[in-house]
Amino acid sequence: MSKWFVCICCVCYFSVSYAQEFNLGIAAHLLSNNPSSLNPNTANTKIKAAGIRYVRMDALWRDVEINKGQLAIPKKWDEVINEQKKLGLEPILILAYGNKNYQNGDKPTDKDSIDAYVRYASYVVNHFKGRVKYYQIWNEWNGTAGATSVGSVRDYKILVKAAYPVIKKINPASVIITGEFSNGAFNKELGLTSEDFLRVFLSQDMVNYTDVIGIHPYVVYRTPPYNGYWAYLSQIKYASSLVKQSRGFSNKPLFITEIGWSTASSNKGVSEKSQSQFITNAICDAKKIGISAVIIYQIRDGLPNNSHPTEPGFGIYKYNWDEKPIISSLKSKGCW
Repeated sequence: MSKWFVCICCVCYFSVSYAQEFNLGIAAHLLSNNPSSLNPNTANTKIKAAGIRYVRMDALWRDVEINKGQLAIPKKWDEVINEQKKLGLEPILILAYGNKNYQNGDKPTDKDSIDAYVRYASYVVNHFKGRVKYYQIWNEWNGTAGATSVGSVRDYKILVKAAYPVIKKINPASVIITGEFSNGAFNKELGLTSEDFLRVFLSQDMVNYTDVIGIHPYVVYRTPPYNGYWAYLSQIKYASSLVKQSRGFSNKPLFITEIGWSTASSNKGVSEKSQSQFITNAICDAKKIGISAVIIYQIRDGLPNNSHPTEPGFGIYKYNWDEKPIISSLKSKGCW
């Protein structure tokens, strides 16, 4: 184990300088093998029409390595990404979650599972070289996304250090997003707990293992008063300040890779008009403090009406692809 880590850490990678332009993105589950998932062609056309550039999608490990040691890219993935490139969209692939062949589908934390994750990541990056530039190493490691156990920052660092140099060797032009903790990463900033995941992650040993820092400053699921817009502002200002003040990270872009408000009729939902106002303000305030991209969650509602739990109501389009008010705001381009 120790020998393996020494080999990885001996490789030095220098940070890349990126222009601090501002872009919008959207989360879209377009690579799913679920027959009831979104129609990719319709979704891509709607994304383009809304004036959005980035399309953030899960490139699930379990779909690439169904049988242990046998890797293959689903045909659908090529079709979706080729169409996005034709439309001038920029895909971001999330390299996650667990795989049943390793650690019972939990997060990869032992050597065999980490090695397997790196092989999967390498396979995906090599396959899409020249078509996909942006990759994200895992998603919300500190949470239970993908039906996995809560992960530690220490273990996440180990995974990033293993995957980053291999991805860069295959595609030096790739841009790798790390961080991506759930909104629990901001609990200390809001005075809720003592956990400060982002600060712990932004240590000197990680400077050469990340190109972009991603954050998820949701407030929707927080209890009052922490579900107010002020809490969103507090979280993004904290993250921006932390990145700028952390030696070696100050020139690295900060992306909000998930943010949104649900229009479900649950007690966490808001009106469609309020959703539009919140998202518009969130974009403008993020740009104002120097954040480089805002990726909205998500493209379309997951159910045909708003009488459902909070999660399916985050769409900027309704289930039938009717526009919510936020679409007009996005098309007008406002402050961006």
